[in-house]
Formats: sequence, C-alpha cells, structure tokens
Amino acid sequence: MSEHVQTRRLEAPDGKAQWIAPALALVLVAVAFWWNFRWMMVRWDAAGDYYSHGWLVPPVSLFLLWRKRRELAAAEARPWAWGWLLLGPSLLAHVFGTATQVGVVSGVALIGTLAGLVLTLFGPRVFRVALFPIAFLAFMVPMPALLIELFSFRLKLWAAQIAVGIGEMFGMVLARQGSYVHMPEGQLVVDDVCSGLKYLISLTAFGALYAHVSRAGRRGKALLFLLAVPVAFFANVLRVTIMVATAYVAGVETADAWYFHDAFGFALFVVAFIVLFGVEALLLKRREPDDEDSGDGEAGDDRPPAFAYGGLSRAACAAVLLPLALVAGLSVHMSRPREAAPVTEILEVIPYEVGEWQGRDIEVDERVYQVLGTRDVLARLYTDHRGRNVQLLVVVAQQMRRRTHPPEQCYAGGGHVLQARRVRRVPVALLGRDAMNVSELQMEGPRDNRLVWYFFKSGDSLNTSYMRHQAGVALRKVRDPHAADVLVSLDTMHGGEPDEEARQPLQDFLNSLAGPIERLP
Repeated sequence: MSEHVQTRRLEAPDGKAQWIAPALALVLVAVAFWWNFRWMMVRWDAAGDYYSHGWLVPPVSLFLLWRKRRELAAAEARPWAWGWLLLGPSLLAHVFGTATQVGVVSGVALIGTLAGLVLTLFGPRVFRVALFPIAFLAFMVPMPALLIELFSFRLKLWAAQIAVGIGEMFGMVLARQGSYVHMPEGQLVVDDVCSGLKYLISLTAFGALYAHVSRAGRRGKALLFLLAVPVAFFANVLRVTIMVATAYVAGVETADAWYFHDAFGFALFVVAFIVLFGVEALLLKRREPDDEDSGDGEAGDDRPPAFAYGGLSRAACAAVLLPLALVAGLSVHMSRPREAAPVTEILEVIPYEVGEWQGRDIEVDERVYQVLGTRDVLARLYTDHRGRNVQLLVVVAQQMRRRTHPPEQCYAGGGHVLQARRVRRVPVALLGRDAMNVSELQMEGPRDNRLVWYFFKSGDSLNTSYMRHQAGVALRKVRDPHAADVLVSLDTMHGGEPDEEARQPLQDFLNSLAGPIERLP
C-alpha cells in the first residue's frame, strides 16, 4: 500500500464533480447512524438527564471548522489509503453497537468514522487541522447509564459529606445518612441533580473548548482543560453547602424550591468561569517565549484561498462508498422498529398468589423511578400465613431503554449502609437447575436492616455479575432484538447478623416463585 492513493481528477466543467464522493459519503454516514442520532437526541431531551448540552456540540464543532477555514485551505488535501486503519474498525464497531443496541458504542464509532473519512479522503494534513473539531463531538455522546449512576451516586455522597462537615465546623447540628442530611427542622435530600455530574460534564466540555481557543500555549491549554474537573467538583460542593446552610436557617422547603436550585446552578457556572478566566490571565502574564499560539490564522483578509482538492479515482470512490453503503444498509435493517410484547404483559406472569404467599402492590416513590430510568417495574409485598414478609422488585429493560443496574445504589441512597456482599448458592429448582446463585447484600439502615437477594435474567441465562449479564444481553440482541434485561430483587428485614433462619423466608418465597420467573423473557 503506497503512502498516497493515486487519484485522478473527475472531469467536470464547473469543477464541482470532485466533491461528489465526499458528499455521498456524508449522506451514507447520516443513513448509517440515524438510529444513533435518534438515541442521542432522546438522551439530550430527557428530563433530568446529564447531556442537555448535546444540542450545542455539533454547531460548536462546525463553528470551529469554519474558524480554521484558512488553515484548511492552506493544507494539502490528498486521499490517503492508510485512513482505513481508523475508518474500518469504526464502521465495524458501529455495526456491533447497532446490533446490540448499545448507543455509546455507536456514538464513539461515529466520531471515529468521521475522523477516518477525513483521513482517507483528504489526508493527514487536513486531518490534523480538523482533529479537534471532530474530537469535540465526543462531548455529545452520553456515557453509559451505569457509569452515570455510579459517578452521580458517589459524587452526591461526597458532596453531602463535605457539606455536612463544613456545616458542623460552623456549629450546625447535622447528621448524614446516605444522601439524606438530617437537621433539627427536618431533612434535606441531596438528590442526583446535586451530585454535580451534569455540571462536571458540561464544564469539562467548556474547559476543552476554552483551552483550545486560549492563547496560553500548549502547557497552559493542558492546565486549563485539567482544571475543569476539580473546579466543577468544588464549585458543586460550595453549592450543596449553601443549600444545607439555607435549609438549616430558612427551612428545607426554601432550599428545595426550584428557584434556589436554578440560582445555585447558575452560581456554580459563574464560579467555575471566574476561576478559569483568572487562571488564564495568570498564565498569559507568565507565558514563556517558546509557547505557541493556537494559530487559527484569523488576521488579514477574511476570504481564505480556495480549497485545492483533486477528487478520487473511480476505484478509490468504490473503495470508500461501497463499504459505507453496506454498513448503512445493515444499520437500517438492524435498527428498524419491531413489534415486541408489552412490558405490562411480561410482568403479568408474576401472580399475586405465589404458593402460600399473598401479594399486594406497594407504591414506588417517584425518585426510585428516576433512579431506575423506567416505569416498567413490579413492586409487591408478599406475606405468608406465618406473617413473614418478602418484598419483590422486578425491573424489565427492553429495546432502547436504559439497562438494569445493581440495586445497592437504591438502598445506599435511602440511607442504608452496605455491611456485607457475597454470592450465595441456594437450592432453588429453576431452568432445569437444582440450585442457583444469588447476590446477597446485608444493608443496615436508620430504621431497619434489610437482607437482599438479587440476580439478573435474560432468556435462560441467570447471572449475579452485572458486567457478565450485560455482555450476555448485548450478544443476545444480535440474534433477537427483543431480548430483555430483567432484574429480580427480593428482600426481608432482619434483626442483626443474618443467619439461616433470617434467610429462610427468601428461600421459601424464591422456591414458590420459580415457575413465574422461568416465564420472564
């Protein structure tokens, strides 16, 4: 393979025919990634999601390209066959992401595909100029729900812990249990929005953009970008601390009011911007002579020279467009809407009467629905004739819905503390097995202690490992787009260190429930 693909200018009187192949390539990319675009827009529009800034990222990337128009015009544009080393794997990753309905894989593949096309069609010099505007698109791709839930959960607990510590230093009488801050006049809930993750993500994007356009030199740009994360975190800690102080002095209702949340969120951005602006000002004063400007070449005539591009030969056109057309066709086929059984019908396989156990529906708090990311939830309390109680939770995730997640976060967010976690082998006849594994949690709470058993199910597969389960669901979706992702969790109260007597209600109930569980998808 030679360094440069031999090209032949496509003859056309108006000189525009050389752009036919790049234009068709963009059209095919739009067709191939239409499902991923729709998935991202759903996430951008979702209430309370962390990527509402996603709508701004593509226009900003286009503006950055326009800002570099003189550099692009001055760069030598020649097709480069080695670009397939980036383009090919990106297209394969997109096919896998579409087949398994894992949006983040296709989102990352979209950025790789665009970068690979620029490298293949226009060569390394144009690619170097366009690299940051393309890479900036990464900030529009939502992270996996599991990572968001994990980071958000940890960040809000850290913010609440630090805020309570600061409040106690000033003589406030406070106590924290999970994400609840107790005070004499009530309790304040440090919700997911108070984790600061949304601000951290958007401020990291702003930090990258600000560092790119800054005149602080390479090391200064790197410092500005790296500062965005700690600045966002400590600004959010300040925000939560002010909310706790407001709740302590003026009441919880005042701190929970929407205008306070909005005002504190706005103040967080103001603080972060002031810090970044101040750091840049210091860097510019101490700038070393050998540092380089961003080099956008904006001085002088606004009219850039014409972009010289010779187009592709017929063979090179076929080598680029045919694989793109194949991937576009596969993507449309794999992501087309398909009818699936309503989740309500799926959950109906769990009866109210399970052996000697009688169940009744229990109310699910709106905050729990928000954590789960779906309303496809069955929540019941079952009681047997001896008065033993077992609480059952079944969550079903299908199609483009968020995945299930381990239930530890729900208990910990409600003030329970994880005392022990283990995998236990229990004698339950299920799916032709004489025994099965369950994850056992011992949760200590402010009002009760809970003994929890849970497992994941997809088809005939049972798993206690979330990651192995999700990998299995992804592979099943290649064969069956309707493959479901099911979480089954049951818990009961216990007085202290759980023994076999404390586990017996869970054991008896799970044995009675084995038949309905087998009918879950």
